[in-house]
Order: sequence, then structure tokens, then C-alpha cells
Amino acid sequence: MTAGGVVGMLFPGPYRVPAATFRTKLMYSNTVGRTAYRGPWQFESMAREVALDTAARKLDIDPVELRRLNLLRVDELPVSNPNGMPYSDATPRETFEQALDILDYPAFRREQHLARQDGRYIGVGTCTYLEPTTGATAFHATEGATIRIEPSGKVNVYVAGGSCGNSLETTVVQLTADALGVEIGDVNTVQGDTAITPFGAVPAAAGRVR
Repeated sequence: MTAGGVVGMLFPGPYRVPAATFRTKLMYSNTVGRTAYRGPWQFESMAREVALDTAARKLDIDPVELRRLNLLRVDELPVSNPNGMPYSDATPRETFEQALDILDYPAFRREQHLARQDGRYIGVGTCTYLEPTTGATAFHATEGATIRIEPSGKVNVYVAGGSCGNSLETTVVQLTADALGVEIGDVNTVQGDTAITPFGAVPAAAGRVR
């Protein structure tokens, strides 16, 4: 049920929005899955970014330029959005510009124009969002982990949580390899097996936005 409220909290996204509010209506079910994270979670991003594209067409400006005018910069943080969600340690405008440079956005637009003259339609779009990365309570900010170095030199990491699309398995392996100074290929992880993993309480998403 928390995810429904978070959609409203995060709807302003990484933009300068002076005022906002939202209402939610939640229905409880005893047949829910493990976690609704990599689907319903980003409804607000789709709605917000489509609205920006629509506004850009009505203003007759490039949708990238509209975003540039409104994206928060690193020197403006920390700040809270109008719905009360605090933002910190993020680089929305700077990351946006980096992505455009990697794509070479002006060159793509030129290619797009030439393609349309030949009857071919190719598209390009952007979506920029912020989401929580850490727990805001003592319980939900902890995760149990046991590291075992096997006689072969391989390393197994046992963690209580399970990945729900947020690459927990990759993070665990990378952090362990860095901490122990071993090859990343020599590290494996076992997730969510309560018979062998320690206690933990990783949330799907809660707390401060980074």
C-alpha cells in the first residue's frame, strides 16, 4: 500500500515544481505478489514525461530544451519537492546533459530529419526521474549478510533480501569483491534462502531520494 502514496510523493520528479498536491485511493488485497516495484512504481514518471512532451509540442520547442529549463542542478540540492520528498546527492541536470552528449542528440535530430525525408520514422525520447535509495528507519535500513571464503578461494555471500529488479545481486558481488580484493568472477551470492541467510529487512523503496 505504501507504493501508491510514493507515486504521488515522487510525481514532481527532478524538476523545479513550485506547488503540487495529490490524492490517493488504495484498495487492500490478500492476493498481492512479493512486491510491486518494477511496474506500478514508475507510473508517475510516464505520466509526467508524457505531459512534458505534450507541453513541448504546444509550445513548439524541443522537448529536451523544455526539460533543460526545469531540471534541478546539483548546486540547488538539497531541496524538498512540494509534496514533501527530500532530494539530496543527485545530479539531474548534469546527468541529463551527459546522456545527451553520449547520444550526440543534435546529430540524432539531423539523422531523424533526413530519415523522414526518405519516409522512415525514427524516434528519440527522454525520461528523467528520482527515486529513493536508502531506508529511513532503523529496521528498514539494515540487511543481514554472511560472507564465506571457501577452501577453493571462491567467495559466497549470503544475503537475506532478494532482488526485485534493483540489481541487489550485482551490488552484493561488487562490494564484496572490492572489500576483499578478489576477482569479481570469484564471488557468488545466495539470496533470500531463510534456511541459510541471516536476518535482514531491506525495503522495496523508502526514505531519502538520492
